[in-house]
Amino acid sequence: MAAMAPRRGPCCAGGSAATQTAGKLPHCLRGRFGVCLGYPEAMSELSVDGTPGVAGAARDAARGQVVYLTEHGERLAAIVPAEFAEALEGMSEEDARELLEDLADAAAARRALREPGESVSWEQVRAEAGL
Repeated sequence: MAAMAPRRGPCCAGGSAATQTAGKLPHCLRGRFGVCLGYPEAMSELSVDGTPGVAGAARDAARGQVVYLTEHGERLAAIVPAEFAEALEGMSEEDARELLEDLADAAAARRALREPGESVSWEQVRAEAGL
């Protein structure tokens, strides 16, 4: 399979990947992921026929699991359920940015819930918030 150079669209006109991702979400996903949402020609298909490793990962993804593709221990890409990819293909950059923020917020909330500490009652939260 021939390697594809990352597409560069009008939404990626300025800044390097490092400056786009330093401490904030990039203005599009190209800096981090190599493609702009809204450019369906950047999507491709790979048949699983005759590729047992890919076929197994694809079946795992079809059952809802995300399968990361790594090189030297670094995550390069992921095989996701088809409905995830279909939803992302039609998403605007603003919607994609919101989704990434929501996912980051949810991950932070899950981490906070796992932290040790004493619970605070709803009544105490309401009282402190003046509700």
